[in-house]
Parts: sequence; structure tokens; C-alpha cells
Amino acid sequence: MKIYLKNKTTSEISKVESKNFSTLSRGVRDLNDEATQEEADVFILQESKDKTITQIKTNRNNANLLPLNSIQALEIIDNGDGSFTTSENSKNFLFNVAKTNTPLTESSNIINSALRGKVIRYSCAIVEGENIRKGYVEIDVTVAENIENHLIVRGQDNVALANSLEDEVNACTTIEEVEAIDINFS
Repeated sequence: MKIYLKNKTTSEISKVESKNFSTLSRGVRDLNDEATQEEADVFILQESKDKTITQIKTNRNNANLLPLNSIQALEIIDNGDGSFTTSENSKNFLFNVAKTNTPLTESSNIINSALRGKVIRYSCAIVEGENIRKGYVEIDVTVAENIENHLIVRGQDNVALANSLEDEVNACTTIEEVEAIDINFS
């Protein structure tokens, strides 16, 4: 059973597992009083808020790692003989921003190389309507700037949403209100 304690010196509330207050050690009882139900309820609500805010931040960070799917670049066609041809058609492709732990495939390295003028043949998933297929696209300075801008805007939008949700959580007066808030990022 959870028992809520109020520190006699700091007035901080904490929780412990025990049958009841009298079964706690004398040292614990000397330092703490049993919290009132109202004090326990405030503590429980704050715990719920803290847990929800932590999840909001996790969701924000995870949303920032989702592949970008609204970027276009020229497709590079594998001729099957070791040579490649750049098509004249731009294709939507998925740009992976999650950490790969392989320097050559890290999104930041790809963007930085392209921004320095190097044209990158990027192996990716090409999106054609509902169909997704493997392929290559050409990431040049223009595409890299577009990717970078999308990442910045998405990050800023996710921070703004997280801050708004955090404010909403902090304004709650009941656990039910906290649990009713949709904290998903899409």
C-alpha cells in the first residue's frame, strides 16, 4: 500500500510502500508526518503531470526523427551495368533523419556534403502515390537546402506543439483532465 509522507522540515511530499504510517521505522516517522488526503492528491496530480510532460518530450523527439516524405529530387536510374543516368523527373522520396551510427549515411553528413557542392547519390525509398520502391535520387545544394529547411520548420513546429501541450497539462486540475489530452505528434 502506498503511504504519502510530508517532510517536517521541507514540507515535501513523498510516497513509500508500507502497511500504514505506524509500521514505518522510527527514523522515518521522526522526519515525516503522514500527508493529508488533499496533500497526497496534489502530489499524485503532479506525478501524473510530470509523467505526461516527459512523454510529450519523448513524442516530440521521436517525431523529429521520422523520415521526411515531402522532398523531391531527380531520380537516378541504375542502368544495371554499374553506370547510372539522372532522369529529368523529380520524385518524392523518404529522407531518413534517424541516427545510423555510420558516418557516410548520417543525414547531417549527407546534407553538409551536398551544401558544400558535392552531388550525392542517395539510396532511398521513392514514393509514387501509394507505392514505395527502392531507388536513388540526386541530392544537390538545392535539395539539401530544402531538406534542411523542412527539418528546421518541423523541429520548430514540434517544439511549439510540445510547449502548448505542456501548458495545457500544467493547467489541469485533475488526473482525468491530464489523461484526456492528446499528446501524439503526427
